[in-house]
Amino acid sequence: MPNISAVTSQDLADRTEVLEETGTATTVAAEVSLEKESGWIDVTNTSATINLLVSLDGGTNYNTVFPKKTKTFRPARNTSVHVKTASSTATYEITYGVKPS
Repeated sequence: MPNISAVTSQDLADRTEVLEETGTATTVAAEVSLEKESGWIDVTNTSATINLLVSLDGGTNYNTVFPKKTKTFRPARNTSVHVKTASSTATYEITYGVKPS
């Protein structure tokens, strides 16, 4: 679950390393583990016709990412993201900022 209140402007500025996860979502919710805790997250639905549903709170609430669109979550202090579709499958790219090693 994201801890939004604990993310400051400086914390977001410090998250300069960008990582990416890609995959395919189905109608069954799947947890996508991030390599490190994020400060911000961009989710791109690379599908041409299917809506992608994205949750940053463990799968309780979902946001819709329309086909060929990107949704930005700032701040977003997460170590995982849940993805699913209402029908069929959709491919996605999750790009997120972390503190450099």
